[in-house]
Amino acid sequence: MTPITELHPRAERLLEDANVDLPPKLEVKRGPSTYVFAFYELDRVYGGPEEGGWWYNTGDIVRIFMVKRCTDERAMKLCSRANRLLDHLQRHKRSTGSVLYRGGRFSVHVYENNAPSHFPQERPYYE
Repeated sequence: MTPITELHPRAERLLEDANVDLPPKLEVKRGPSTYVFAFYELDRVYGGPEEGGWWYNTGDIVRIFMVKRCTDERAMKLCSRANRLLDHLQRHKRSTGSVLYRGGRFSVHVYENNAPSHFPQERPYYE
């Protein structure tokens, strides 16, 4: 996995408009109204042979941005806007559901205070 080293100029403007600070490490300072926008590289993992085989989505963090003094509504709008921009920029890349997918698709998730390094936190099981 190669970390994102630069963003598209539109993505940078979006994050600058939101007054976003890039923390030096993956550690995020705790605060009552601090939101973290986590950029994850997406993948699919084989879950098991039940019902003819099943797969689940995963993500590994590649970059985070921190926004201070932001409301819940504004954080969700910014996350939605960032994902729309990423979808537009990645429109020519294969989807994670394709057997030919080899990485390179990203998604943004928003969290309060800190973000997990990957998702899901625990491997899902078929019931």
